[in-house]
Amino acid sequence: MDAVIAVRSFDLWQRRLTNHFSNKPATKLYNAWLGGVIPVLGVESAYRQTGNRLRGSAQDYVEVKSFPKLLVALDRLKEDVQWRRSLLAQGTLRQQDYTPEKIVRKWQVFLEAVAIPAYREWRNYAPWQRRQAMIAAKLSSNLNRVSTRGRRVLLEALTQASPPTP
Repeated sequence: MDAVIAVRSFDLWQRRLTNHFSNKPATKLYNAWLGGVIPVLGVESAYRQTGNRLRGSAQDYVEVKSFPKLLVALDRLKEDVQWRRSLLAQGTLRQQDYTPEKIVRKWQVFLEAVAIPAYREWRNYAPWQRRQAMIAAKLSSNLNRVSTRGRRVLLEALTQASPPTP
């Protein structure tokens, strides 16, 4: 049986502080589909969003919330041939959404429908409006960076303050 295990953390506090790793893409999920292997993944919003976007199938990937549940899932994959086949079949279906041609097309649509019209609109701004837009974008970026750094510092402080789990 071929599977990929991708779990950033089993720690509930870390998942909450990082908003279930909401800044991370679901690359490992669709790479598993493209590679023809079963994805066994941690709790991350990108996996849930990608896996549920089209069908909401429980067969898109195996989600594990703890190390003991990971071991149970691996044992089940080893023993349950039908489940394994259904996960692989679902992955084969889902990989069709992530071919290079489809990804290129998504970028083309984004550029043509979003980026280029937004740039054209921005070019029509007065110089002071452009500066204002750039300042707002920089402030938003800096606020996001400070928020992310604050979460990380808080997580580290909580991790150091809490007793180790057995």
